[in-house]
Amino acid sequence: MTGLQLAVGESTLAGYLLAVARVGGFVLTSPPFNTRSVPMRARAVVALGVAIPLTTWTAPVAPRLDSAALLLYAILQVVTGAALGFLVLVAVAVLQSIGDMVDLVGGFSLSTAMDPLMFVQSSVMGRLHYLLGVTLLFATDAHLLVLQGLARSAQLMPIPALDPAEVARAVTADVAGLVLATLQVAGPLVAVVLVADATLGLLTRVAPALNAFMLGFPLKILLALLLTGLVITRLPGVLTTAVREAAATMLRLAGAG
Repeated sequence: MTGLQLAVGESTLAGYLLAVARVGGFVLTSPPFNTRSVPMRARAVVALGVAIPLTTWTAPVAPRLDSAALLLYAILQVVTGAALGFLVLVAVAVLQSIGDMVDLVGGFSLSTAMDPLMFVQSSVMGRLHYLLGVTLLFATDAHLLVLQGLARSAQLMPIPALDPAEVARAVTADVAGLVLATLQVAGPLVAVVLVADATLGLLTRVAPALNAFMLGFPLKILLALLLTGLVITRLPGVLTTAVREAAATMLRLAGAG
């Protein structure tokens, strides 16, 4: 009886370690945990906590604790979790790319500075839209869709068996969707600024004494600020759609595996 209990305990522990490895890889790449604003201890607590229910599916297929296969499976779990977290990162990056587009046409890109949380160059509107995207991720309960997709992937694919070609196609499709969503939301703003530039060009032809270059900067900034308010109203729907697609991609990859 003692030996049976010990065997069950070893299987559960091995399954829990595999679940922690998958969730750990997911936390390392998925926002908002992939920034310096979230301490490493908090990431570890999230990984340890979320991995508990996932053990239900990983424990029955987990190898023995003293086997070399456990280490190999753990590495595969980290890679799988990181790949799934990258899909969520692309979904949130849609909002940041919209802000970067606003910066580009509005003239705010001149104030680009180092983002201390992401260690990348970030502009004003890009950073604002990223923070807004992370806030909306929790305000709209989209994080529940992400966790559901992660749990379902563990249920459908407790042992990682991702097809590299399928992962490459999924990442390519997500990046293409990011560009398309950015153009759909920020495209009207770009068109308005383009019309404003054309109008200033015509005014310069009519009145050569008019300094269109000096007048263009404040006009672009004013238009960007006014139209950003309209763009922000569409961000919750854009984020929800992107997260739903990311969760569906998780399930598709798990099913394909």
